Amino acid sequence: MCTFCPIPTEQQPLNEYQILNNSVLFNWPSQKLKIYFFYLFTIYSIGFLLTFLITFYNDLFIVHPVNIFVHGIIGGNFVLILDLLRLYLGWSYICQRLLSATVSYEESGWYDGQIWVKSSEVLIQDRLIGIYQVRPVLNRLKQTLGVVILILGFTLLIQ
Repeated sequence: MCTFCPIPTEQQPLNEYQILNNSVLFNWPSQKLKIYFFYLFTIYSIGFLLTFLITFYNDLFIVHPVNIFVHGIIGGNFVLILDLLRLYLGWSYICQRLLSATVSYEESGWYDGQIWVKSSEVLIQDRLIGIYQVRPVLNRLKQTLGVVILILGFTLLIQ
């Protein structure tokens, strides 16, 4: 928390991190691997089922029965990639705000942007959180995104 900080509390980087980390939609990458993989499986399954049903009801099953599963795999991977990108963008924004020595903010919402230079105490605290709490989440998301893109590319090649 800032000792003298002109930034509104909801725009302070540490508070933004805590809000994001407590958010139901964004806290999955920071959880244990078992919970994280369950989340990935759930998102993938939703995408797979939606694509499977759309493909099934378009009569492709009669012509090419294997294509229905390939399309389901592609759809599941596509939905998973979109969700991972959303997570990555949210966490990278917070990481950038935590690691930066200056923070831009708006006091009134009238587009009167201000810049606040962090004190050394706040900067050290924010950078420690950014390096040891947020960067591992970003690395996990990057690795997962890379694997899912490889699987999608391989699936597109064998189709």
